Amino acid sequence: MQAWHLWAIAALLLGLAELMGGQFILLGLALAASVVMVVMMLAPNTGLGGQLLIFGVSAAVIVPLIVIVFRQYFPGDRFSVMNEPSDEASVPRDVVERDGRIGVEIYGDFYPAEFRSGLKPEPGMEVVVVEFRGIVALVQATQTD
Repeated sequence: MQAWHLWAIAALLLGLAELMGGQFILLGLALAASVVMVVMMLAPNTGLGGQLLIFGVSAAVIVPLIVIVFRQYFPGDRFSVMNEPSDEASVPRDVVERDGRIGVEIYGDFYPAEFRSGLKPEPGMEVVVVEFRGIVALVQATQTD
């Protein structure tokens, strides 16, 4: 197996990993691996150190460019409860059912909800989000007097 084959495989794997939600960072790394693949096809005697240098320089150029373009077309003007320091998630809210899934809506975004025990709350129940595990909102029932 030639070195460019390995770089092609790395580029494909990084591209596939991007589909899992890498926010275009992994796409930039996949493109950098593709640059090394092309260089290895043209200059197959390049050593490992040279390959890694080309990958590093390519990634250092491509990744920031992709992030800049991403931010230009998808500005971050929307609030996200996942990265906002406010207490918006801790406001009591009703559990809703959407497309057969049980969850809560925060800023109009739907988050699957469950109790820490793993049980699902019932639609209409009032809960408070206590933390997130991935995109799943871990909730607790509000106290009723």
